[in-house]
Amino acid sequence: MRSCVSRVLLQFGAALSLVALNTSSIAAAPPPMIATAPRIARVIEQPENCPALPLLGEEKLVLYGTNDGAALSTTAVGDRDKETTVADVFIEKGDEPLYIILSSHNSVIWRFTGQVSRISKLYISTRQQLPPDIPAAGVVGVRKERVTFGFCLRAFTAVDSIAGARSRGDIRLKLGREPDYIGGKYETSTVSLPSMAELPSSFEQRQVPAGFDQRLWREVLMFWPAGLARVTSGSVVSPKGAISYDVLPSQGGLAQLVGSGSLLRLEGSNEFKIVRPIARFPAGMGGSHSARFLLGKGIPLPSGDPVHSCVVSEETGEVLSMATVCGP
Repeated sequence: MRSCVSRVLLQFGAALSLVALNTSSIAAAPPPMIATAPRIARVIEQPENCPALPLLGEEKLVLYGTNDGAALSTTAVGDRDKETTVADVFIEKGDEPLYIILSSHNSVIWRFTGQVSRISKLYISTRQQLPPDIPAAGVVGVRKERVTFGFCLRAFTAVDSIAGARSRGDIRLKLGREPDYIGGKYETSTVSLPSMAELPSSFEQRQVPAGFDQRLWREVLMFWPAGLARVTSGSVVSPKGAISYDVLPSQGGLAQLVGSGSLLRLEGSNEFKIVRPIARFPAGMGGSHSARFLLGKGIPLPSGDPVHSCVVSEETGEVLSMATVCGP
């Protein structure tokens, strides 16, 4: 009996030793690997060929962003088949030199008046590019040697926004400090710098131009409340030059062509019959600017890009552009 008990105790002791050994092995094992998220560095998305911002000196730094200008331009920047707008900039009186950065999403001609002698450096950035990697923007009223064009700064339209905060951060990283003045608006008519005050647009620009269709001109003012800005191509400083539109963009072109008798607006619709040869389709005929065109018999197909607009041949019934929006 005693030997049995002894055997049991010996077996139990061995089992306890094994448990202790296993526990010791577990305790000595290295801790499991825990996956951690990699630290993401703050990176500015900037192509290698992006023109750098000029070095900042003692100037007051001014940053302003917009989507586009509130006036339709009579002059294109580099390409008549692209829409260009105009935003006016008034420089206020003062003694301090200004380093001005203007950023837009679309193609804008920035037209300067006021005490432009205060501008020591002007950097114009636009997200619109002409091939190969040429910023589609222009300047009127500032000497060429003071202007740099780029396409790498993000566009923003409101200071109190994610895009506005990121733009400030980009400028701080590029130039070493944040702007002294910052402002933005979705559509810019006239901005006064550096205060960012909004000034009224020219009354004359809103008047129906001679020979334009009056009803369609009202539609022009819905899209471009500052009207039509007359800009001579020779006055524009631009990386690729400027050229006058022979046919104005979108609704401006429709008002122009209907007024000249080249287009006939079909009653009660957004359809236009091309009854005379025209140089090109108006630029920017996409989205809410789109229309439907019936190409009259014997009329050659215009050059240019109708974008999202339907084009149908009266002679054959063939859909010539954007079959998906022409209907079954």
